[in-house]
Parts: sequence; structure tokens; C-alpha cells
Amino acid sequence: MTHSSTVTPPAGRDPAPGAGDDPGDSGYGWVMFVTFMAAVLGISFAVAVLALAPSWWMLGGVYAVDLIVTAVVFKVVLGAFAAPAYRDLAAGE
Repeated sequence: MTHSSTVTPPAGRDPAPGAGDDPGDSGYGWVMFVTFMAAVLGISFAVAVLALAPSWWMLGGVYAVDLIVTAVVFKVVLGAFAAPAYRDLAAGE
């Protein structure tokens, strides 16, 4: 006896781009992981450059990098909350 292990989405719904076999998977797990890792590395690099720089004005550049990285992470998290899987979960479906 053979079983088919594929899961089909509910009628009228297309799975999100990049979603796996699970229709509840929006595919944002890897996006958030990579974004958070890049953010940590970016801030760490900016702080290392600040430590090597002999001038206090370099703090402005580090602050700018921090604002940009924070905005990117915020956008990714909001995108994950707007994913169909999260909306269905919040609606109780």
C-alpha cells in the first residue's frame, strides 16, 4: 500500500511563494533567520569599525547603520505577520 505524503491547500487558497509541503508554512522562517543573522553581523562590524576609529564622529555612521538594519528587520517581521498562514492562525482557521 502506498501513501501520498503531499498536502494540498484548502480550496480557494494558493500556498505562499516559497512555502513547503505544509500549507501553514509561509516560508518566512529562513528569511527571518538570514535577516537576523545579517543584522547581528552588520551591527558587530559597525561597532568593530567604531572601536578602531580614533574619532568620536564615527558614532554617527554606526547609528545610521543601526537604524537601517533595524528598519530592515522590522519590515521582515511585519511581512511575516502579514503572511497568509499567520492571518489564518489569528483568525482561528
